[in-house]
Amino acid sequence: PLVMSALGNLSRDIFFTLKTMHRKKTDQQLQDTFEYQYHKTLERLGYQSSNLIHSPTLWMRNNIIDNFSISPDKIMTFSYGLDIKNFQEDSMKCPIIGPKKGKKIILFMGRLVYLKGIHHLLDALALLKEDRDDWECWILGEGELKAELQEQCQSLELSNHVRFLGISNDVAHFLREADIFVHPSIHDTQPYSVMEAQLAGLPVLVSNTAGLPEMVEVGRSGLVSSVGNIHELYDQLRYLLENDILRKQLAVCTKEWAKERWSLDTMVNNVLSLYKQAKGLETENENPT
Repeated sequence: PLVMSALGNLSRDIFFTLKTMHRKKTDQQLQDTFEYQYHKTLERLGYQSSNLIHSPTLWMRNNIIDNFSISPDKIMTFSYGLDIKNFQEDSMKCPIIGPKKGKKIILFMGRLVYLKGIHHLLDALALLKEDRDDWECWILGEGELKAELQEQCQSLELSNHVRFLGISNDVAHFLREADIFVHPSIHDTQPYSVMEAQLAGLPVLVSNTAGLPEMVEVGRSGLVSSVGNIHELYDQLRYLLENDILRKQLAVCTKEWAKERWSLDTMVNNVLSLYKQAKGLETENENPT
């Protein structure tokens, strides 16, 4: 039997890759391209040929059922997990950035590509800059839009507020120094960066797309804003910066919530259960009634 893990919506990811490359084309023009249709077909064949499918979110499960006509009986839904003990040990090592100089840190971690919505974050930060000057935004990652995003910072007069830090294998250090984590993605299933931020005890701000809302219990482990709504994102950033006590309370709740939600042991048990179920299908095929 073939077991598949649907990490993300392949054709949708390809769509946003094409969106990055061809900004002037309409959505329909992009969906009509050979590249999009090829990956859509590849995704459909992957689902159809699999005996069992692992979906990390309910959104992904519904997408597979509704858009690819796959039976719900073939899909098992459970979250990914992290090695919490090792992650916490890494986070206790010495910081690598240095003192904050009295400013709170807003952190983004991810690829610098269109679907991550970083351009919306910068627009929200431009609004925030008009209100207060007690913050700095760190952008951790690389990607084809880096130069464009840096130009956007200059045009919005954010160069003194935003730092592009490149990539690092030691993200726990950056998370330890940050005060707020923001993930304004246009499309994302279940990014590890959000899981890591929650385990680090950071209030998390995400957009209401794909599987992201499932990663947050609003008011306990983060806040959710509408995709591309820079005013909502600005309001949430300002709200957390203004309220130190609330931000710290939210950080404590987030960490405890994440320990329960992103347990590696739970994920391992679910994976074993999935493969035992697949093994049962193999036995049925060998001994048909």
